[in-house]
Amino acid sequence: RLHQKTIRNNQQLQQSCRVQNQPTKIIASLYINNKLGERQVKNIILFTIRTKRIKYLGINSTKDRKDIYIENYKTLLKEIKEDIKKWKDIPCSWIGRINIVK
Repeated sequence: RLHQKTIRNNQQLQQSCRVQNQPTKIIASLYINNKLGERQVKNIILFTIRTKRIKYLGINSTKDRKDIYIENYKTLLKEIKEDIKKWKDIPCSWIGRINIVK
């Protein structure tokens, strides 16, 4: 019964994506501990199943909540530090740097 509802929902979702005439990429993540159940769900669902992470609006969504900090904050902090090092070498005042960015 659940299998039939899932198939019906997938078909409706695909039809709504076709009506809009836009290329829509649907990505899902599975939170199933059972390998057999995971394989069954992958056969039922007609859209892409992600393996590790999805980047949406600049935020990396990971399968484990513990990894969200590492994937987002640590990498962002590293990029900011690299940018600060680049800007330190430019012989310019703060106002000049702001004008460069404008």
